[in-house]
Amino acid sequence: WAGNAASAFDGGSGTKEDPYQIATAEQLAYLAVKANEGTLHTLGDYYILTNNIDLSAHQWVPIGRGTPQVSKCFDGYFNGNGKIITGLYVDESTDGYLAGLFGLLTGQVTDLTIEDAYVKTAGENSSAGILAGRISNSGTKVTNCHVSGTVESEVCAGGLVGYASYTEFDDCSAKAEVSATGHNIGGFIGEGFAASFTDCAAEGSVTGSWCCGGFAGIIWYNDAKAEHCIADVNVTATDWNTGGFVGSTGQNTSISDCVALGNVSNPITSPSTKLGGFVGSMDNSISIQNCRAAGTVQGGN
Repeated sequence: WAGNAASAFDGGSGTKEDPYQIATAEQLAYLAVKANEGTLHTLGDYYILTNNIDLSAHQWVPIGRGTPQVSKCFDGYFNGNGKIITGLYVDESTDGYLAGLFGLLTGQVTDLTIEDAYVKTAGENSSAGILAGRISNSGTKVTNCHVSGTVESEVCAGGLVGYASYTEFDDCSAKAEVSATGHNIGGFIGEGFAASFTDCAAEGSVTGSWCCGGFAGIIWYNDAKAEHCIADVNVTATDWNTGGFVGSTGQNTSISDCVALGNVSNPITSPSTKLGGFVGSMDNSISIQNCRAAGTVQGGN
């Protein structure tokens, strides 16, 4: 899409009262081009979709492209305006870059739906999710965003986002087939570091190695929390820390009023399998209240 981008937005001045208007796939690609050049406007600029967007004509280059260590980012406010993005196809596996509609997101996204996406990356330090490969910034928020499709990675793969730190997720959902050869794999998020989740849902399947969960591979650190969330995800893993809701959790995390409905399986026979219908493993700083697991659990030990 980078070679087919527009040269301007459809209108607007980038303020909260008059956001930049994005009406076509070419204009959305223009946003990606400017972000990846490092010439996107600084935090405080606002963008809004004014039409549904079909991205099927070309392979998508994420908005904020790069690795977790060296990447451009999107640090503005993106309003999906209730519109739908279809045809998203991302494959960053050759470069091992962050993969999603956004690569590195450090701003805010609201009211966006992405349907039938395919997102793929590779590399031991990368991450993949349909909305974003990585979200990293104190105070970042994702609200009323819903995605569906397929996500493939080596590590940190999630239906909505691969990795997020210090981020609030409210009223979001992911319906996805998520698979990886490595660790931190979840139906909604691969790894949530000091992140919070409220009224969020995951549906589909998760396949991976260790730290695999129906909602999250791992949620941990500094009052991370999940409230009133649900995972209807079948989880299949081949190493330790496997759970119907979360594979592993620790360091002052709280989970309340959450449900895991999917089946959980792990064939290994090691005593350290740590396999559970709701959580695979947790330390003694965790609070879990009013939660339920309803799926079957099958393990070698």
